[in-house]
Amino acid sequence: MLHFEMNYGQYSGSGCGTGFKKLFPVGQGIGWVMVLSSFLIGIYYIMIMTYILVYLFKIVIGQSYQYVSCDNSWNTLNCVSSFKDLDCLKNMTKNSNLKAIFLNNTCHYADNENDIVNIRKNYFNNINGSPTSATEEFFDRYILQRTNKFEDIGELNIKLLVSLIICWVIVFLLSWKGAKIMGKVSLFTSVFPYIVIVAFLFKAHGLDGAYDGMKYYILEPDFSRLLDYKTWLTASTQLIFSFSIGMGNMHTLASYNKKNHNVLIDVAIIGVADLFMSVVGGAVVFSILGFLAKKTGKIIPDVVTSGATLAFVVYPEATSLMQFSDVWTFCYFLMLFLLGVSTEICYIDLIVTAFYDTFQSTRKHRTKMVFITCFLMYLCGIIFCFNGGIYYFTIFNEYTTGFNLAFITLIELFAVTLIYGINKYMKDIRSMIGEPKNKFGAIFGPTGYWIRFCWLYVSPILLSIITIALLYSFFNEHPSYGHGDKAVIFPSIARYIGYTLTFSTLIPLIVFFFVNMFIYYSLGRNFKQLFKPLETWPSFGGEGKKLGSVNVKKDNKKKSSIKSKKSISKSKKNKSKSKKSKSKSKESISKSKKNKSKENDKSKRTKKQSKSLEMSSNSKPISKKLLSSK
Repeated sequence: MLHFEMNYGQYSGSGCGTGFKKLFPVGQGIGWVMVLSSFLIGIYYIMIMTYILVYLFKIVIGQSYQYVSCDNSWNTLNCVSSFKDLDCLKNMTKNSNLKAIFLNNTCHYADNENDIVNIRKNYFNNINGSPTSATEEFFDRYILQRTNKFEDIGELNIKLLVSLIICWVIVFLLSWKGAKIMGKVSLFTSVFPYIVIVAFLFKAHGLDGAYDGMKYYILEPDFSRLLDYKTWLTASTQLIFSFSIGMGNMHTLASYNKKNHNVLIDVAIIGVADLFMSVVGGAVVFSILGFLAKKTGKIIPDVVTSGATLAFVVYPEATSLMQFSDVWTFCYFLMLFLLGVSTEICYIDLIVTAFYDTFQSTRKHRTKMVFITCFLMYLCGIIFCFNGGIYYFTIFNEYTTGFNLAFITLIELFAVTLIYGINKYMKDIRSMIGEPKNKFGAIFGPTGYWIRFCWLYVSPILLSIITIALLYSFFNEHPSYGHGDKAVIFPSIARYIGYTLTFSTLIPLIVFFFVNMFIYYSLGRNFKQLFKPLETWPSFGGEGKKLGSVNVKKDNKKKSSIKSKKSISKSKKNKSKSKKSKSKSKESISKSKKNKSKENDKSKRTKKQSKSLEMSSNSKPISKKLLSSK
């Protein structure tokens, strides 16, 4: 599907706003569903950057110890800290073989690890509580200042609001320049995370307990999970989200490509890079989890968490125990921040491009369009800055990146392969990149039989199964935040908010369907034209314009021949003009000669007339004489 969407964007040369309208006007809503989905995702996604900015600020001002210690004003009696446990060992003078644990601002010592575990159990039994890491309390009680239930939204968290404003200013400044600055920014934001994750891999493998984590990750898989449909459902939705399928990002980014670019190469690079990041990132995560499990005396499943807890609780605690902890923590959060910035820029560009393509007059006002988009998304995101904002963040995360993306991807696939036709679409792609050069390319190439088989059968079947499964879980699972005895189960109203978010993204399908029907009805056009390409579609009226590398050369030859013909015609015109000028000069000479001859004739005539007059004057007296003589 990634290959499918990128080819579509490259061939149409448009974003989501008009890309599908060019193919068939009735399908214009498909693109706007993607635009609206990306708008909602971008609203809450930037909050991850907001949280990260608080951590980076603490590191820069030299207060990184606050999120790994238990002696802050927001800490509770349940606070435990591996960092403070090590401090207890460093300050110990009596026996270096003793074990230590920090509880209730006091160092407790024991001869072995079992005694430490017993001390911890007795302590929490006495206070009727459960251990909570210092990093978790920092995130929960300092950054979020979370309320205890969904219905209590609390007060506005000023530090989150200020951090959100800073994040949107950064995104605006990097977005208003458009694709040029995006390419330069993404070059750094794409490479830097890989450097950091590889460095983390080498560092994590040297930690005490890393082997246990890797063993749990690779050598002790739980194959029973493969029989659970939730495992496959989670994996499929994660793939859809990580590849940005159904969001319109790939359509928009591919529209900037050269027309003869082979998209399959990009798809292969993206797939390999994503696989590398997943495998290496998993190795780093489980190495750190093994390290934490050994430090805290827990088993790895008890340490394993997911989502925000993994990013903002487990990693900071692990890096705090490393040498040069501030450097490692800063690099880690900077990596996440840059990934968030690059993703948010893509969302902004997608939305702005959609309006550019639909309303041409907005192209002259890019800065205003980017500012308005960022400002509207900022206003919508203020709700996440309240004390109970993390609950709404969870709802957005669960209900805007699941069923709606799978469903619109399925509609997109059916629309192109069935309404437009798979054969026509293959011809369009071949007009860009050329025909297959060998049998291997004819089978496995960008327009090979395998791709055709996947688009006709494999992808529709899998997407249909995923869509149905997501719809089932959509109505049968209750959203919640947290885990274990600290989990907050959301009330029914939260589910209805989620339903509204999901189905609101599908409204453009219906709206643009009836809008285009009304337009065609008012213009007196046949409704069948709603399902046919417009004149702006590159292959309108033929099998596809010649856009590929080979065809571009032909076009260049045609252009050069046309230019040469034009130059020849111009030279002929110049020659004809020179001939005309010569003929005109000859005519002028002949005219002058004629005029001279006429003047000569006139002069001769006047002379003759004067002579005749003289003769006549002389003849009169002679005649008189003759008469008189008679």
